[in-house]
Amino acid sequence: METSSFALSDAIAKQDIDSALHIYQDLLLQATAPVALVALLATNFRLYYQVCVLKERGLSDNDIAARANINVWRLKYIYPAIASLTSGSCLQILDLLAALDQDIKNGLVDANLGFEIMLIKLKQLRSTII
Repeated sequence: METSSFALSDAIAKQDIDSALHIYQDLLLQATAPVALVALLATNFRLYYQVCVLKERGLSDNDIAARANINVWRLKYIYPAIASLTSGSCLQILDLLAALDQDIKNGLVDANLGFEIMLIKLKQLRSTII
């Protein structure tokens, strides 16, 4: 599931919402709970946000890795995913994830439907947030 969650994060970051929907459907077939995916995506996008902020500040790869508490080699996998992201767009995605998490936990939205709606919102907002 962790590998698929990274693929899902990458698809969202690269604005490939159609692929994200397909990956999400595959994860559902593996009995992955949408609320668990929200948590994994939030973790990945927090890291993307950190890397974006540090990269925007002009830090070297070694400094970024040290401050984000990751290995330098991991940046080679993160950079392609965040190529079209800014720190602001990461925050907007994190806001959508937080709102979805809260709505699911408060029983305001069905987890599966809410996740798909969140992906659709990302597709609709793609031109303005990413």
